[in-house]
Amino acid sequence: MQQSRFGKHAAIQSIPAASREAPGAAGTRRPVNEGRREPTRHSRARHRARSVVGSIVLIVGASLGWLATDDASAIAEPACVSSPVADPMHVTITPDADVVAFSTVKATFSGTISNGHCAGDSFSFGIPAALRVQDGAVYLLKSPDGSTVATMNVTGQTVRVTFSTYVQTHEQVAVTGFLSAQINDSAAPGATQQLSWTFGGTTVTTPVTMASCPNCSIMPTDLRKHGDYTGHALLAVVNLPTSTASNESFSFSDTLTSPGQAMACSEAVTTDGFTQLNAWGNPTDVQTGPTPVITSCTASKLTGTVVVPAVGTVVRAYIPISVTDASRSSWTDTADATAAGTSWSAPATISELDGGGEGVGVVPTSTAIATPSPAAPSPAEQSPSAETASGSGLANTGSRTTGLLVLAACLLLLGGAAVAGSSRRRQGGR
Repeated sequence: MQQSRFGKHAAIQSIPAASREAPGAAGTRRPVNEGRREPTRHSRARHRARSVVGSIVLIVGASLGWLATDDASAIAEPACVSSPVADPMHVTITPDADVVAFSTVKATFSGTISNGHCAGDSFSFGIPAALRVQDGAVYLLKSPDGSTVATMNVTGQTVRVTFSTYVQTHEQVAVTGFLSAQINDSAAPGATQQLSWTFGGTTVTTPVTMASCPNCSIMPTDLRKHGDYTGHALLAVVNLPTSTASNESFSFSDTLTSPGQAMACSEAVTTDGFTQLNAWGNPTDVQTGPTPVITSCTASKLTGTVVVPAVGTVVRAYIPISVTDASRSSWTDTADATAAGTSWSAPATISELDGGGEGVGVVPTSTAIATPSPAAPSPAEQSPSAETASGSGLANTGSRTTGLLVLAACLLLLGGAAVAGSSRRRQGGR
């Protein structure tokens, strides 16, 4: 055979491609790669074992991490124990001197709630009979950041204060609440009456000295005006001057002078009458009054007439008014009256008896670990039993949580490395 000038290697290259063995073809044998060993049964078993161990380490690390975070959340919001709030309260009345009957006073209560209470825990107290508060009212006690600390519900003469979850995330919660109230005429002018409040079995007494009221028992010769807010509507009360003749005719009107209200023209205007007053100028012999005639009624003004049968009688007209803006807390109007050529006018403001308050607490720092002074042993060294009572147990719990997190991180790293190494070995053995 003729040898090529390129040598025998060039002759080998001249073998037709069709006569060469196709790798991977059916019925043919794949050539074994030089430089690689076929993995043995024992090596494959070792790879699987490493993979299993790595997976177990990963699972254990993840579980420890979950336990650590669960432990930390338990520290952040310790379990509460539901119980009635029985902490003492301090009460003040403003003003507490020279108080005129049927004027408005402000009752304020304050105190610090013991730690460990739950959302829904509450306390209640009664309103003294001499005070009238807004029945059915709901007020909020808020923290400086706007969170609701407690809700105050008024039902008749009873007030209930119910706490929110704020008491579960804060300690040393101090609350202050107030109620506006109208004081009645049960105490004589110049007298001092004792108002009693009971909180959790403890009774607190607040003295209130009434003002003097000279000549208040004399029947009025002028027009007088006041009103009440009933929680959803207004009632204007127009006191006509004392009649000076039999069957004296009075023309009267009431004009609304602020927004948020409208005359309830579909409702009846009623009257009563009296001829005597007590020391505070309050009627003592109220009787059903004559029926008034309403001559005109619009959204902003009502006019009418009434005939007073007997001399020396004062007739009061009760005018219903609808509230069209409940966000307001006061409304104004002006009453006018005319009789026998004499005219009178009297403005008035009807105000809501309001309430509210505030509360503030301290976020617990039980997870902090105190560093003892080198000059003196720590309380835990002096008395092991004091550790739990003083809250050091919570500090150790925080340390244990940190240790669990570190251990979990290490196990996750080791497990991940084991699984990754086993995977590379399996790929290299193919």
